[in-house]
Amino acid sequence: MATESTTPPPEDVNQTVREEWKAETDAFERVTQIARETHEQAASADIAERALVAKTTAIKHLKTLAEFGVVEQISEGGTLYWKRNEFHAAMRRADELAREYDTVDLADAVREMKDEIEGYRTEYDVESPEELARALDSDEGDGWEDLQEWQTTARNLGIAKIALTFHEVRDSL
Repeated sequence: MATESTTPPPEDVNQTVREEWKAETDAFERVTQIARETHEQAASADIAERALVAKTTAIKHLKTLAEFGVVEQISEGGTLYWKRNEFHAAMRRADELAREYDTVDLADAVREMKDEIEGYRTEYDVESPEELARALDSDEGDGWEDLQEWQTTARNLGIAKIALTFHEVRDSL
């Protein structure tokens, strides 16, 4: 016989999750997490709202993150906007890969990604994603999907190469 819960479900699950997140983290951790997820520029007030902090607190922490290169600060019309620094994010990801995988695994991944990119070059008879974008008609759905995959693979290839370089540097120290 199943027992029934006497606790009613929360009215707003999202609110419950936000409250738990706030209880388990401090303001700097929340601002940092939101900043790292902010690909397009966002106003200080928007980041503050998402991080569950006051706007002044968000700005203080965002300025610290900007000093460390985690975010970029953009000022337009008296409003501060922020977005993650893509270079910093790529370096962080490369460091994670270098710690998680050995050089053999990374080299295998690099080879596979190079093969995949060569496949796109051969299939579409172009040398770059930009050239493919210029060549595609607006209704070529598979081509546009391949273009996105090619761009993603090229970015991942660059990050994997950096991770290999991190291994070389660490091995030489």
